[in-house]
Amino acid sequence: MEEPTQGSALPDPERVLLVDLSERERHELREMLQAAGFDVAVARSRADVCLRLLTWQPDGVIADHDLACLDVAELLDVIRATAPVPPTVVLLCSAQPHEETPARTLIKPVPFLDLLSTLQAALADRQDKQQASRSSSSTG
Repeated sequence: MEEPTQGSALPDPERVLLVDLSERERHELREMLQAAGFDVAVARSRADVCLRLLTWQPDGVIADHDLACLDVAELLDVIRATAPVPPTVVLLCSAQPHEETPARTLIKPVPFLDLLSTLQAALADRQDKQQASRSSSSTG
């Protein structure tokens, strides 16, 4: 399991966990996400995924749809069981469309700027939901 590393200086960088991508994809995505200001960690096994979700609590997860370490449904179950509210953002990368997947799926090869804009939009939506939840609980 690789330790998380912080990208460019931001007050509170968002955390992204890369799961079971090829070594080339992991290396490239890690470098580019760090340069974009994200704190990035990598998980290669089921145990790594569970440990990172429980102890590191990423804001987003980017995973290959065809996971070797666990299937997508199992990954989503683990995320739901360990995620804060609102839930962790999940982006799946796949060579083929998977309509049955309840997570955002991007078709490979995914240009980095497309992945980045999708991730940023999903994280912004998550933050909006979190703020709305706080507002409704403080007024109600």
